[in-house]
Amino acid sequence: MANGENGFVKPHLPLPEGPYMVSHVDVLKKGKGLDGLLLRLYYPTDEDSPDIFSAQEEWPHWLPEVNKYVEGYSAFVGVWPSVMHLIYRVCIGDFWIPMFHNRAPKKVSGGYPLVIFSHGLGMCRCSYSYICMQLASHGFLVAALDHRDGSSCMTAEAHDGSAENETAWIPYRTLEKGESELKLRNAQVHQRSEEVRNVLRFMEELNSGNLDFSSLSLPSDISTLKQIQGEINMEKVVVSGHSFGGATTLVSLTKEPKFRCLEIIAYDTDWIQSDSEPSLNVPFIEDGPTDEIMGDIEGKEAGRKSVPYWMPRGRVRGIVGAGIALDSWMYPLQKEEEILRSIQKPVLFINMEAFQTNANLRAMKKCLNGACTKKVVTIQGTVHHNQVDTPFMSNVAWYSRLASHLIIGPNSKTDHDVAARLNVALMLEFLWRLLGLEPREKELKMVQEHKELLLEGIDQ
Repeated sequence: MANGENGFVKPHLPLPEGPYMVSHVDVLKKGKGLDGLLLRLYYPTDEDSPDIFSAQEEWPHWLPEVNKYVEGYSAFVGVWPSVMHLIYRVCIGDFWIPMFHNRAPKKVSGGYPLVIFSHGLGMCRCSYSYICMQLASHGFLVAALDHRDGSSCMTAEAHDGSAENETAWIPYRTLEKGESELKLRNAQVHQRSEEVRNVLRFMEELNSGNLDFSSLSLPSDISTLKQIQGEINMEKVVVSGHSFGGATTLVSLTKEPKFRCLEIIAYDTDWIQSDSEPSLNVPFIEDGPTDEIMGDIEGKEAGRKSVPYWMPRGRVRGIVGAGIALDSWMYPLQKEEEILRSIQKPVLFINMEAFQTNANLRAMKKCLNGACTKKVVTIQGTVHHNQVDTPFMSNVAWYSRLASHLIIGPNSKTDHDVAARLNVALMLEFLWRLLGLEPREKELKMVQEHKELLLEGIDQ
């Protein structure tokens, strides 16, 4: 590992492992609630960037506004703000994300596939920086948003006409006495899905050159946004999220009409049969075309499942909608039977073993229908926060590990580094296969080497 100036290296998350270095910009669009947004864009940066350790002054702090966001965490955890500040300073202190800021984007052949990332309850756009960095280092553009429904530990909005330093803070919303949690969480998950759709529209406007840059409240990053303009592959869009963000992913896929199942939008209706799994540059369906599609194929005879795979001839058009749901918290959707059974897009569920209750799995199982590929994988010996950044921070000292145990729960039986890397490898394998992208041997090997940790399907 390279060292920084005078051999000093700031405490930091693990480095991105893909072929590209990573940079980021924060985007604050003016407007209250759904009229604005706050997100962080993680993207591959130019290959001529200097060594990451020689540019530590560019590394962002893990929390963007430390005092405000720690105050938000105190409300989520349920302790006095002064206590949370003490815990944070003593047990975590200054912790950094090893990536550049506002660097020139590295152009990727075919454009950046877009991943919109939704955080879990009490988290924020920075809480999953490890995952977002890893995806960006493999050529993806990741838009991680702060939700404004009260589920973020803290977030901000800039009102139209306000100065750059005039922001209104939106704290974590605690449950009021006698309030129905199910009613609150259900309302929040629907607002969250609208916010995901807002991010999609924002990225479309940016990519097409129709974005009004005067609507943004962070002018220093506009030059980078202009370089990203026209470089996003809006035909390859995936929504992902953890916990509450997993439920948000599922609702978003059902509510956004531009998200269409990859496997059924070929330009023509000429389907090819194959006895072997198709190459990575074509979409596929394991069970064959849907009855609806087959009804549109005039003069063709084709029986379902006569061979293992069906492939549509011709290139894919439109926005591809797919989801990666990380340890989804299905509670907000327990009465949303129609939504659960109407998800007609490819979805990968990656579950952590300890979090998944029978009720959660039963709700998840309702999603596993339709023609589009859906897969459930559980990484055994894992806990809910294996998909969040915080375990990386609690490895610093014994008292940090103790505080982590008391606040967020016990550590996993499976080594956290292995669990985190395997989680990313599963995400990348799904994305590469789904979107027709060239895979990297390192991540595929990671999955193969730890197959004993993987449990496929739902045993309910």
